[in-house]
Amino acid sequence: MVKKNFSGRSAPKLFSFLDLIPYAVLALTLVALFVFLVVLPKTSKADGFKIELYGKQIATYDYATKTLSVEKGYEANFEIEGDSITVYTDQNRMDFNVITIDAKNRSAKISEANCSASKDCVYTPALKGTEGAIICAPHALKVVPISFNNMTPPQTGGAK
Repeated sequence: MVKKNFSGRSAPKLFSFLDLIPYAVLALTLVALFVFLVVLPKTSKADGFKIELYGKQIATYDYATKTLSVEKGYEANFEIEGDSITVYTDQNRMDFNVITIDAKNRSAKISEANCSASKDCVYTPALKGTEGAIICAPHALKVVPISFNNMTPPQTGGAK
């Protein structure tokens, strides 16, 4: 038979209420960060996007007026059909990218291309807001918001 010691004392506490305060503060901080960084941010509405070929801007699209403004000399590179713009990146009109536009949601996406086997540009998320870019490296095509600032790194060294 086993004897138990009942002295009337309760078992010692593993932690007190004050020990929970740092964990509560940490949890509240994580929740606040999640709300401010994930839930609340609203992207700015884009005015439109510009199309660059070999680093040169060749056209801009305005969501409000639903118009494509093409630079002089590049008119033959474009075909417009409904909400799609086909951009031909060569003079023979063999290489192309199709940009699908959703003017209501102010977004644009490359929906079709014949650039390579992987077609990374087709799987790039749509342009929404004033950030992001869609790049088709094989065709040297870039689609960016109008407000996009092409940050070029400063030159270092070399002759002036």
